[in-house]
Amino acid sequence: MRFLLNIQVRMPGEWTQEQRTELARRETEAAVELMHRKVLRRTFRVVGQVANFSIWETATPEELHAVLQSLPMYPFMTITVTPIIKHPVEQAYEEKYGSIPAL
Repeated sequence: MRFLLNIQVRMPGEWTQEQRTELARRETEAAVELMHRKVLRRTFRVVGQVANFSIWETATPEELHAVLQSLPMYPFMTITVTPIIKHPVEQAYEEKYGSIPAL
């Protein structure tokens, strides 16, 4: 199953810059591993915010939930999850032209 997520992060205001930097480092490391495992398929930063839109793929919603809970920043995230499926326009494009080009 594929999911479109909007993730907004709000870290505690009393944290030092060092604490924020370390958490961001751990989060990036975890995200890169999830990309390698093809769970986190794509991620796009929202300009001017500590937020992203991302595409995730797991076998079940429960698996997605478990993966998200494993993220270092999870306690500071507000996450909106939308299940998604292939759009008919993509199917039509692929029938006419072949694979959709990478972004």
